[in-house]
Amino acid sequence: MVGPRAAGIRDRRNQTLRSLFTDADTQHTIRGTRWAGLQAITEYLDHHTPARDDTVRATRVLTSHALGERKQRAYDLLATH
Repeated sequence: MVGPRAAGIRDRRNQTLRSLFTDADTQHTIRGTRWAGLQAITEYLDHHTPARDDTVRATRVLTSHALGERKQRAYDLLATH
C-alpha cells in the first residue's frame, strides 16, 4: 500500500509528465508521437525532478549514471513498442 505522501508525489509526477507530453510548447511539432513521449520523459528528468538548486540539478544531469539508465530505458521501451 502506498502512503498519502508517496501517492501525492506520484500524482504530481504523472500530471507533470502528462502535461509535458500533451501541452508543452517544446512538443509543438512532435506532439502525440513516441518521440514526444521520450522528450517529455527526458525533459521531466532533466528539468522537473526535485533538486535543492540549479547546481545540484545540473550536476545530476551531467554526471548521474542512474539518470542516463532511466533515459535509456525510456528510449528502449518507446523504440520497441
